Amino acid sequence: FQNIQSTNWQTMRFKPPPPNSSIGWRVEFRPCEVQITDFENAAIVCFTVLLTRVILSYKLNLLIPISKVDQNMIRGQKRDAVKLEKFWFRRDITSDKKSDNTQSEYTEFTINEIINGKLEETFNNLPIANMLEEYVKQLIYNNKITLEVGGAPRSAP
Repeated sequence: FQNIQSTNWQTMRFKPPPPNSSIGWRVEFRPCEVQITDFENAAIVCFTVLLTRVILSYKLNLLIPISKVDQNMIRGQKRDAVKLEKFWFRRDITSDKKSDNTQSEYTEFTINEIINGKLEETFNNLPIANMLEEYVKQLIYNNKITLEVGGAPRSAP
């Protein structure tokens, strides 16, 4: 299992449950190297945690063929790739519907276009940045309502 997993899954790792445990399978994100400053490391950790919550909350479909993941990994290792390269990504991350033409489901975007959106009619995504912002606003709103009603503060779902 470990040999198969480590050959293609460079950005994530599946962690099987320990024996005699009820915690289930887990996924570990491995998106990047350590950054220059503690602030940058903290920012990436916060972004990744929020992104996982948005993926679960909005039920986003981020699946792409492993061959395109491999191409993205090769491109991502180049100098200034975040600014200069384009990466394969789904045209519509909010739908589970399969297209008859699977090639039309994916296209190349810059990281800026993936995060902030692309002004083009063939790109059906809400910008991920907008989804993150809406999710945080909803958390703040839910906590405010809980506090105003007089209930004890509790963790958000």
